[in-house]
Formats: sequence, C-alpha cells, structure tokens
Amino acid sequence: METIDTPRLLPISDLSVRTAPETLEEVVKIAKCLIDGKHAGVLTTVDGNNHPHARWMATLAFQDFPYIYTLTSSRSRKLSHIANQPTVAWMFSSQDLGVILNLSGPAAVLENLHEQKRVWEMVVDKSHAYFLKEFGSGSEYTVLKTSVRQIECCLPEKNILWQIDVQSFLDLSKTQ
Repeated sequence: METIDTPRLLPISDLSVRTAPETLEEVVKIAKCLIDGKHAGVLTTVDGNNHPHARWMATLAFQDFPYIYTLTSSRSRKLSHIANQPTVAWMFSSQDLGVILNLSGPAAVLENLHEQKRVWEMVVDKSHAYFLKEFGSGSEYTVLKTSVRQIECCLPEKNILWQIDVQSFLDLSKTQ
C-alpha cells in the first residue's frame, strides 16, 4: 500500500478528504464524520496474556478532540484489559467501506463525576448500551476516555494510506 505525504483531494461521500491533511481541523472533520455517535466502531484491547479482544462499541462521543469517550458496564472485562495495557485501538468506516479510520492511544476510566455526567449528555445514541438494562440490579456504567495519539486513514479503493501523529499536529497548531 502506498503511503502519501502530499495533499490530494479525493471525494468521499459528502466530504473531500486530503490524503495528508494540512491542518488539524481537516483531520478532525474527517474523524467527526465517521465518529458521529450514531455509528458503531470497533474497540480493541489486549488482555493480560497479550491476546487482542475486539468488540463493537456504539455509545460514543468525539466532540472533544483528541478524546473518544464511550460508555460501558462497570463489570466489563475490557476494564481489566485497559488497567493492565492501556493502549487501545479503534476502527471506524464509512458505510461503503471507502474510508477506514484507525485511531490509537491510551485509554483510562474517567473518574470525575462531573465529567462522567457531561459525557453521558454528549453520547447521542444510548439505544445499544445493553448493559444499562442491568441498572436495576445495582450495576453502574463507566466512562472510558481514549486519548487519541495516532490516526491512520485508509482509502482501500485508491490504495492510499496516511498517518498522523496527533501530538505533532497539536504542537504545530499552538505555534501558528
């Protein structure tokens, strides 16, 4: 697969995406179109035996770039995975699979109650939060916060891949 460092405009659904975005705003625009809280993504964690575990997650919020928030059961095994190995990977795609977005970085449980409530309000679609049915049995929800450090976008049909180090973009935007 070819890795591109120079900008090229490519139509993707209703977006024109640059293969190597020139600004952080372009990166965020692409990501927010795919991580809009109405579509599921795949979260991958690694357990104590270094085995990966991927699962669909549908209770998402991405309004506070570079953070992805998700709701999960307080009894979920992904919490122990993250406690032992905090680096996680997320994957999202356009409906036609023309754009594949991979994001990675450390995840942690959000402990602050005020922040948990704020994230609860940010999550658009809670209809797939099946663990919420357990509330009657005393179960609680937990908010996971992923600090996105790396973004990789693939346009499979065009055989194009670009990667972004998020911290470099954030540092660059501070100097401009």
